[in-house]
Amino acid sequence: MTRKISVLGSTGSIGKSTLDVLAQVRRAGQFEFAVEALTARNSAAALAEQAVAMGARIAVVEDETALEELRERLKGTGVEAAAGRNAVIEAAARPADWTM
Repeated sequence: MTRKISVLGSTGSIGKSTLDVLAQVRRAGQFEFAVEALTARNSAAALAEQAVAMGARIAVVEDETALEELRERLKGTGVEAAAGRNAVIEAAARPADWTM
């Protein structure tokens, strides 16, 4: 069974640690998971890198001025990009088995 996971604040220290653990779990094949959503305040570059590496469905940056950079960095990856406070709330509300 594949579990859906979302990480809010994925570019912060707790978010980075969470993604490190998930990467280890993926390498070890301990359980299957899919990353539903990753969010960040304004770190479009770091968020895009994480989203591509983890195969996230959506990456959301709270700072709307960072959306264009996020979209450009995710272009052609299949990862959806969004921005703004409401987009973060919507990402947090997406169905997931685990939200950090």
